[in-house]
Amino acid sequence: MTAPTGIPAGLPARYRVESELGVGAMGRVVAAFDATIRRRVAIKIMNAPPANDRIGQESFQRFRREAQAAGGLKHPGVVAIYDFGEDAEAAWMVMELVEGGTLRDLLDRQYQFGLPETQRIITEVLDALAFCHEQGVVHRDIKPANIMLTRADPPGRVKIADFGIAHLKPDQQDGDADLTTVGESQLGTPSYMSPEQFRGDAADRRSDIWATGVVLYQMLTGKKPFPGGYAAVQYKVLHEDPVPPSREAPSTPPGLDAVIARALAKDAAARFPDAREFAAALAAAVAAPVAAAPATEVFRSSEPQVVGSVGDGARRIITAPKPGTPAPAAPKGGGGKGALLAGVAAVLLLAGGGGAWWFLGRTPASAPEQPPAPPIRIEPTRPEPARPEPPRPDPPRPEPPRPEPVRPEPPRPEPVRPEPGRPDTPGTDAQQSPAGRPDPREAAIDAAMRGMEIHLSCGWMQGSRTGTRVRLTGVSLPQELSTVHNSLAVAGATLDSAVEVIEPQYCPLVRSLRPVLVAPGGRPDVEPRARRVQDGDRLTLSITGPEAGGVVNLWFVMHDGKALRLLTDMRMAPGQRAAMSETAPNFPWVIGPPYGLEMVMMVVTEQPLFTEQRPFEESIDQLSAALGPALQAARARNGRVSARVTTVETLAR
Repeated sequence: MTAPTGIPAGLPARYRVESELGVGAMGRVVAAFDATIRRRVAIKIMNAPPANDRIGQESFQRFRREAQAAGGLKHPGVVAIYDFGEDAEAAWMVMELVEGGTLRDLLDRQYQFGLPETQRIITEVLDALAFCHEQGVVHRDIKPANIMLTRADPPGRVKIADFGIAHLKPDQQDGDADLTTVGESQLGTPSYMSPEQFRGDAADRRSDIWATGVVLYQMLTGKKPFPGGYAAVQYKVLHEDPVPPSREAPSTPPGLDAVIARALAKDAAARFPDAREFAAALAAAVAAPVAAAPATEVFRSSEPQVVGSVGDGARRIITAPKPGTPAPAAPKGGGGKGALLAGVAAVLLLAGGGGAWWFLGRTPASAPEQPPAPPIRIEPTRPEPARPEPPRPDPPRPEPPRPEPVRPEPPRPEPVRPEPGRPDTPGTDAQQSPAGRPDPREAAIDAAMRGMEIHLSCGWMQGSRTGTRVRLTGVSLPQELSTVHNSLAVAGATLDSAVEVIEPQYCPLVRSLRPVLVAPGGRPDVEPRARRVQDGDRLTLSITGPEAGGVVNLWFVMHDGKALRLLTDMRMAPGQRAAMSETAPNFPWVIGPPYGLEMVMMVVTEQPLFTEQRPFEESIDQLSAALGPALQAARARNGRVSARVTTVETLAR
């Protein structure tokens, strides 16, 4: 703790300031001792802005509103307000001192919340919100940073803080309280804002229900349900459903999927009507017995599933066998490398197993050179053929784990599956309607997916389809992403988008990397510990090399046009995982200005990427001019080349 400074002269002498707890652009928070009542308190101090500073005046007004909103709330789950005052130079609010930090602190440290602990914390949040709502106060900014804890580890009791943008019923407002800021209808934190807040509609208690649902999702999975920058979050909140939490975190009881889905309903009328009903549904879902998990993970047993095909990090989704059919053999290791990764149907049919090898930078000796990769990669809409296995005689021999021989599958009206080791023939269609006929929407969706490339002057996307549900990953400009989303929606697709939004200055680098980019979760991978970091926070990165190992180069590319080389030709063992703090002595970094949307770029080759040493810092244009030829040379040597990009948003505190 540091010595306090900037204490207003008008602060009553009874408050003996002890230390500074935090400082921001317009004020600070200090710890103090109230000599009259003899208790420790926190004092939030806001400097008075100049009379012509409209934004500062609006912030000052919200500070008064916070005291007014929270000052009348007497509940153990709300940070208590003891006193408020102001003079010509500042205003101050004396409040309960909560020393355990915030829920955000734990999430940023990747604290693993147990299910009982998650239920207890969210239930306490909902109990406090129910009380606030009954008093006519809607918080409108529920998020982990505003959920304080009386103890850090293990987490203590919840205390909701920061009612600066709370909505009060009319009889609680003073003469200035309804003088809202310009655009206040969208005040809040984007990742936790409800659809009605983004639209500028009136926000009521159900907006707090939505935000609490987002916090619950984050505690269960460690991820936000709607990731990205402002534009991406806004689009997803208004138009897309999040991935069910049980898919992101398999330990999550399936019953919580329905609870999250109702809390995050786009239509406020479909959400829980009040916080107490939300808490009751949460308790019921946690207490419900969980059926034993089947040996094969099934997402939709009524229809075939798309098999992921991203290098060694491929995700396999296997459908449940129909009654009377033999169980599928377990997939062999490394099967994802043989997957098809071309951008149009013709290439899907002609490329065969070589497409993925080319994607990783290796061309089979028997195959002709492949054309440059398009910015779109569409995964096949039918099950991926298994890797070659020893041919089976007819009738099939018994499977090794089973004592009885496997009976041949009875004839079915569906098309015959391709033989192991062979690509599908043009006539097979993996996604059939119950009557054996393709759903006409699927053909339209496939056509829209094949046409996505024309919309991407900068970005790169990979798409997969299961029925009419389309999963997208990659990076894109906001306008490109919106166009792709709209074209798929018109075709009848239900979107599950995890595309990261980038800014135009990064386009030259992304274009250079297109032929070798790997989707999130593949190999190699680089993942920031936190997607949004503020001034003074530490930036930490986790990196994963490819299964075959290689030489890693890593850059931090800033929105001001500079690229910093964090790792230079560092060799990683096959499958090695490491934190930047283990591989680079200067990490973790401390975030400072300038702030904005930054990009992390990882390139893995078999040999050093550049023939000459690159500088630690250079412009994006300089790096892009050198990167393209270096990647072409590395691929021409028939070496494995792969890359991954991701984004980090840096903010002023």
